[in-house]
Amino acid sequence: MIKKYFYKIFLSLIVFSLLAIALTGCVDIIIPGDTGTVRVTLSGNFYYDIKIDGVTKLSNKAPGTYNITGVPTGYRTIEAIDIDGESYGYDSKTIYVSTGTNNVYLDPAPTTTTGTVYVEVSGNWDYDIKMDGANEFTDVSSGTYTITNVTIGNHTFEAIDTMGASFGYDSETKYISSGSNYVYLYPSD
Repeated sequence: MIKKYFYKIFLSLIVFSLLAIALTGCVDIIIPGDTGTVRVTLSGNFYYDIKIDGVTKLSNKAPGTYNITGVPTGYRTIEAIDIDGESYGYDSKTIYVSTGTNNVYLDPAPTTTTGTVYVEVSGNWDYDIKMDGANEFTDVSSGTYTITNVTIGNHTFEAIDTMGASFGYDSETKYISSGSNYVYLYPSD
């Protein structure tokens, strides 16, 4: 009888201690089945997939604010990945999801900052090839020319006849991403 009495007191002390620790905020008590809402505020310039713990929850989303409901409480990793791959845009945050609404801000940025551009020029004469107004190649014939370490973003490419633009000219403004990029120029004859 005394043994049972001590066990009851001992178990009561443990329960009381755990409850006291939880109420002080030192330890979060997770009740299985509890869920919360994750409000994702997504910036960037393209379309993204939003994942929680590696599982895609929303696909092909433009920058904006999205609510994902029914997320189990606990630590969760929220990711935004460009639909063309991580190298084009990626951001992630690990947050503690509690019941209620939990905010996370993601700003996917390219993981690489430069790309390679292949400029293909088609024409019958010799040309100067420019990028953003600066000569890259001078007095070259038709062919493919490679420009490396081009920063990600919009750039203007031009092929100008060596006799002047009135003899042959073409330009294209293109967004350069990491990896390989192709620009096709057809200066008129």
